[in-house]
Amino acid sequence: MAFGGAAPVQVVDLAETVGVSEVIIPPSPGVFSAFGFLVADVVHNYVKTVYMKASEADIERVEGVFIEMEERGLEQLDQDNAPQKTRRLNRSIDVRYVGQSHELNVLIPSEIGEDGIAGIVERFHGIHEKHYGYSMPDEEVALVNFRLVTRGVRSKPSIELKSTRVSDTQEAFKGNRNIHFADDGWIECDVYDRELLSPGSHVRGPCVVEEWDTTTIVNSGYGAEVDAWGNLLLTRGGGG
Repeated sequence: MAFGGAAPVQVVDLAETVGVSEVIIPPSPGVFSAFGFLVADVVHNYVKTVYMKASEADIERVEGVFIEMEERGLEQLDQDNAPQKTRRLNRSIDVRYVGQSHELNVLIPSEIGEDGIAGIVERFHGIHEKHYGYSMPDEEVALVNFRLVTRGVRSKPSIELKSTRVSDTQEAFKGNRNIHFADDGWIECDVYDRELLSPGSHVRGPCVVEEWDTTTIVNSGYGAEVDAWGNLLLTRGGGG
């Protein structure tokens, strides 16, 4: 996927270099990152190292660590003006066998159930089995890093299928321009207005597709097609 103001200009050259035969250019690529920023959830990550052997841990101590972090996290969400109904808190602990130098992350429910620490240990054994093909139920287990992710969930806009705006690619034709390509030198290329290309429209390179926030260069041997979502698909050997 190519986005930003400059990437669509040079993406085919890059795709050829790395051996990729198809590239997606989303609608309004020049502000694609800004769009993502506006709709992304507000997320904060907290971690606190409190080493304790599972055999010496108790629910009250574990809950105390999480409650302390949750107070900080909720205060930060207050500053973010995140509505109460959009707030999510996710707990986890990095766990390992005593003597190991690496941990595995174990998700923890918002309230530790009746199985308590034993439940955490049992889940760790299962995760270790899944990752490494074995577990050691008789070995001592250590709780190492306590983690909390606080999230303010933002509403996401619906992205609708594009309706056909024109029936003829030539209605999007703007004229011709000389473009210099590294391999082929100067070539006179057709220039199209992306706003007037409808889903299903095909153009064949070499050509230029312009829009208000960027310019897409379709090299020789490539074609461009608009899909039902308004994405511009650049494909080696494609086009109408």
